[in-house]
Amino acid sequence: MTYLESRAGFAAVRRQLRRLLLVKTTYGEVLYFRFYDPQVARSFLATCRVPQLRYVFADVIDAWLAEARVPASLMAFSTASDVAVMLVRQDMVVR
Repeated sequence: MTYLESRAGFAAVRRQLRRLLLVKTTYGEVLYFRFYDPQVARSFLATCRVPQLRYVFADVIDAWLAEARVPASLMAFSTASDVAVMLVRQDMVVR
């Protein structure tokens, strides 16, 4: 599962996510980006630098939470004070 935290309205979040749906490879090929897949989100967001996270989150998404590899945990990604924050929260149960 993937969860998003946002203070923006549904329409703004939807618009931002639609911007992320198609990506272009270095060869110019257009592909669908499965950002909604927890495994893809975990791998991609963990390798992003702050400018990339700012593009993904824009001013719309406050935090992106995805299932962690550790059972009953979530990984939280955000851009707080110019630092990409990745946190495994053991107290959050994924059911």
